[in-house]
Amino acid sequence: MQNKEILPDRLNRGVSNGKVYLIGAGPGDPGLLTLKGREVLSRVDTIVYDYLVNPVLLNYARTGAKLIYAGKRAGQACLSQDEINELLVGLGQEGKQVARLKGGDPFVFGRGGEEAEALKEAGISFEIVPGISSAVAVAAYAGIPVTHRDYTSSFTVVTGHEDQNRAESESRLDWEALARTGGTLVFLMGVGKLGDITNRLIEAGLSPLTPAAVIHRGTLWQQQVVSGSLVNIASAARQAGIKPPAITIIGQVAGLREQLRWYDLPELRPLLGKRIIVANNSPSSKEFAASLAELGVHAFNFPEAQAVPVAGFEALDQAITDLSYYDWLFFSSQDDVDYFWQRLAVVRKDSRALAHLKLGVFSAATAQALEQKGILPDVVIADSLNRTQAFSQEFKGAKVLLTGNTRSGSSSGSFLESHGAEVEYLAITELSYAVEDQLPGSPKPVEVARWLETGEVDLLVLSSPEELEQLLGTLSHSNRKQSIQLLNNASVICFGAATANAAREHGLAYIESLPEVIGNAEKLELILEYFTEEEAAERSA
Repeated sequence: MQNKEILPDRLNRGVSNGKVYLIGAGPGDPGLLTLKGREVLSRVDTIVYDYLVNPVLLNYARTGAKLIYAGKRAGQACLSQDEINELLVGLGQEGKQVARLKGGDPFVFGRGGEEAEALKEAGISFEIVPGISSAVAVAAYAGIPVTHRDYTSSFTVVTGHEDQNRAESESRLDWEALARTGGTLVFLMGVGKLGDITNRLIEAGLSPLTPAAVIHRGTLWQQQVVSGSLVNIASAARQAGIKPPAITIIGQVAGLREQLRWYDLPELRPLLGKRIIVANNSPSSKEFAASLAELGVHAFNFPEAQAVPVAGFEALDQAITDLSYYDWLFFSSQDDVDYFWQRLAVVRKDSRALAHLKLGVFSAATAQALEQKGILPDVVIADSLNRTQAFSQEFKGAKVLLTGNTRSGSSSGSFLESHGAEVEYLAITELSYAVEDQLPGSPKPVEVARWLETGEVDLLVLSSPEELEQLLGTLSHSNRKQSIQLLNNASVICFGAATANAAREHGLAYIESLPEVIGNAEKLELILEYFTEEEAAERSA
């Protein structure tokens, strides 16, 4: 009884134990989410997220977490701010652990202060997880430092549009004070009012020749930067078709862009702004999509599939028991390595059972997974350099156990057989397209269909007839004719003759058939060659 009497008063009153975390998601690049933000996302019950949040971040949600979209963008809203406040309070009163995920930082023009006030008034516990504001990050990705010892020691962050209920003549902004600062001016949002903003600053005394830049979708694959001066930046942005979301940088530091430009340099990201569908869902193909992303591409696997263990491990357990029969063991993915080691333990064996074997992998990531088990692979077949080496002597007459999933193995198996190996294929995983296995941040069929219909997909990469079948069945609810019409709006590259033949049989146009290859580095090289030739043809047309 004594313990009950000393409980906090709020518990005696029955106040909920729910909690809301106001989390800054950063400016767009998923790598700019804080470690604290990722940790919270991985354990909460519910995530309420905004339009400017990169959907990839939703992949950090724990299984079973509820995802609620509360997006707001220029001119339209899914939920009003009052409705969002009520939603957060209601979830907290239900005892939920909630992540309110907002673009940038929640307290920098993110209306996080209003939401925190509503939670405080309702007696709901909350915590602020700051995020990286676009005011500094987007400028940095454009090569513009908001401060610089030789130019300015201050910067001012200003909203591009004030309360819509306030008359323009009642602006809270002191334009003359802004013009006098001598520092960098960062306007968040408000690209639609850019002409009015620049005119007010010029009228307030700021030099019309002051360098300026507008950055659309900064830190993302769509990043677009328009540079100019205060007097012409509005017209330059309009001519370039810049639309929200965008930020504007005004000040001498904006003139440093060409000197400090790094993110959107063509030599570093030659495919920036391209969107590519990689139909292959093998672990290796996901690594391939990630490699494309490093070149500036919005690359994604579709339809999304997750590698799950095959039903029953009888075949794998038997193969482990019979390892003495083989000369080589090849792993096709990180998942193969993990499941193999799990079954080693189940059958009461460890890595000593592999002592007589040579081990091979087909990607650097799989090699790393093997190294984490304390074993260095004897060979990594990951690029064209390795493929030109003298494998004939290595594999001739060798008995090879090749792991993979139920839909893969033809390319790698054929490659090994072409060098004289006797290959036995062992499916450890299978690809699941079930809704419950989909990553929440993956593009949905309706989104992909819209991108294809509007010509916003630059390339579709196919690596097997099976992948094409799954793609056609997923894209338009098994309406194959409609799916083909959509796919014909994009250029299609097929790796391997069998894939190209299947595509032609379905009536796909714009097909470029490339050799069947294994290594991702080789695929990247061929994709780069394709776009280089395409751009050269456009210039000469």
